[in-house]
Amino acid sequence: MFATEQHVDVAATWGIYQRIVATCRNPDRTSAKTITVIIAAVPTALTELITLGRTLKRQAADFDRAYTSNGPKEAINGRLEHSPESFERNPGGVSDRGGGVRSRGEAAARRATNCPQGDTMTATYTFDIFSTLDGFANHNGDWGGYWGKQGPEFLAYRAAAYRDPLRMVLGAKTYSSNAPFLDAGFDRNLFDGWITRMFDSPVTVLSSRLTEPLEWPGTTIESGDPVEVVTRLKAESDVPLRSHGSLTLNRALLNAGLIDTIEVTVFPVISGTTGVDRIFDGADDFDLELLEARTFDGHTQVLTYRPTRHS
Repeated sequence: MFATEQHVDVAATWGIYQRIVATCRNPDRTSAKTITVIIAAVPTALTELITLGRTLKRQAADFDRAYTSNGPKEAINGRLEHSPESFERNPGGVSDRGGGVRSRGEAAARRATNCPQGDTMTATYTFDIFSTLDGFANHNGDWGGYWGKQGPEFLAYRAAAYRDPLRMVLGAKTYSSNAPFLDAGFDRNLFDGWITRMFDSPVTVLSSRLTEPLEWPGTTIESGDPVEVVTRLKAESDVPLRSHGSLTLNRALLNAGLIDTIEVTVFPVISGTTGVDRIFDGADDFDLELLEARTFDGHTQVLTYRPTRHS
């Protein structure tokens, strides 16, 4: 019943309800899903659930547990490599394996708390990246976009992930590589649904060399220190923050502890010869809590993690 994007709200409501029930019933309070995570899973459109989540959060003491808290090709990575109408033809492409329910990674990009006491609400930041099994974000071979592995289930999932309001955060290189596709003469029908929605979102570009105005509508240039800028954005933004690609920027933000969730889409290829841009080169050591693992089209995995610095 959750096969189409139109049913996403129903699916999200059902999934969140099940998590609330599991949390309250779990006798092992240290391993139960926290109320903070449940709140993070509520899409902004579901106002009743958001209210319920805040009420539960205020009463969290009753649960007797402490809070736990891609460059050019990356950003689009295959925009022209398949039929542009694929999502419109297959709005119900999410199978029982895919589940039709939004991943915790996408839901966590809605709105969450970073403060253990829950006194301060901050926008969540999701680092969204495409990868080969051996950890490359790009290639210089003949694979094509998505390494040739895109399918209707995955594209429907991506469209849903970019459905609700958000702010993109990009580095200068990633922004500049996509600027030609924002020209008024470029045929937007060539894009997949999620790419069109990304281009329709406001964006903050971290750059000391670019100047306004830029082609991307709603673009703001920030020339300051990226860590300071994103810290401020998280405190001020009333919508989730999301970054696709922008490897150098996101490595720095990860090391600074500003990335709440990492959503890695792993395509079923090894590109030992043609792979370029290893995703986490230069990153510090982190433990990863797996929040959600999803499989689409029988072969592409979307893994959503919460990083914690390894000590």
